[in-house]
Amino acid sequence: MFTFRSAVLSSATIGLLVFGLVGCNQRKEIKVAANPPAFGSKKENSDWKGFLDGRWGMKFDENNELAKLFGMQSSTNGEEEPITEVFDFKADGTFMYYRMLLSHDIGGRWQAQDAFLALSFETLDGKPMQKRIDEIRKSAEQGTQNAVADDLFVDFVTSSLPAMTKLRLSNDKKELLFISVDENRRIIDSGSKLVRVAKEEE
Repeated sequence: MFTFRSAVLSSATIGLLVFGLVGCNQRKEIKVAANPPAFGSKKENSDWKGFLDGRWGMKFDENNELAKLFGMQSSTNGEEEPITEVFDFKADGTFMYYRMLLSHDIGGRWQAQDAFLALSFETLDGKPMQKRIDEIRKSAEQGTQNAVADDLFVDFVTSSLPAMTKLRLSNDKKELLFISVDENRRIIDSGSKLVRVAKEEE
């Protein structure tokens, strides 16, 4: 069964391996918005379309017990955790997901109901997900450095994305918390969240 711990370890391991293969690219630092609006606090974000529209970054939830259990608070030595994964949401019900050290992009659709959000991951590099995965794996058989890195990314896609399909509004209605639902239909916070990213001029 897919767990929060396996998601964390899989993502971290694949990220480090790919980082070593593709090298360190200098990218502009992504910062968290200083005073993000709460859902419904303004006319323009009174519904999900207005609230979601824009860029969100993924972070570990420092208040989550699972995150504390696996030492996520201390892993950054007291410094603010850098954002390396982002979601660009659009009001038309679509989104793009990026891991900042990689050249791939993942597209999908979002659907909201009450305080919950469902994500459906559908495309990879602009192609149907499974078709592109098959292409990458076939290329990886050639054994080139880039192909191996791509194949590691596919491992992430197939192992981690299933745990990233459900979210809920945080209690202050400013963040989105990833969740899972157990066999008794209890909602469990998974330990990671989406926070609004600051605009470049901020």
